[in-house]
Amino acid sequence: MTVRTLTGQRSVDLTRIKDVRLLTGFSYGSASRTVVVRDRDGVRVGLTSARSRRALVRALEGARGGLEGGPRVSPAARAHLGFGVAWHRTVHTALSFLVLVTSLSLYIAVVLKLAGF
Repeated sequence: MTVRTLTGQRSVDLTRIKDVRLLTGFSYGSASRTVVVRDRDGVRVGLTSARSRRALVRALEGARGGLEGGPRVSPAARAHLGFGVAWHRTVHTALSFLVLVTSLSLYIAVVLKLAGF
């Protein structure tokens, strides 16, 4: 699969997937999810479209998923792709939001402390 990125085109070999993760971001009250795929050469791409996710699902179904040497797929990514339990994605989203809120609160506290408030 070849995708266009800010640094140019990147190609990831879906027959040689090493790991798959789910990246969740928040903007204006909604969550955006990106499936991050890394192949054995270390090339990483983020997949956001339904078409690219379908291609990834087909590749994972053809791979030796649970056996030794197969790709590692996080529970949240597995749930997002339709292979796992839905609550894994819910827990992942809640933890991502909690980390965002905590880090933002700590940042504001440090800035106020340095400003002398």
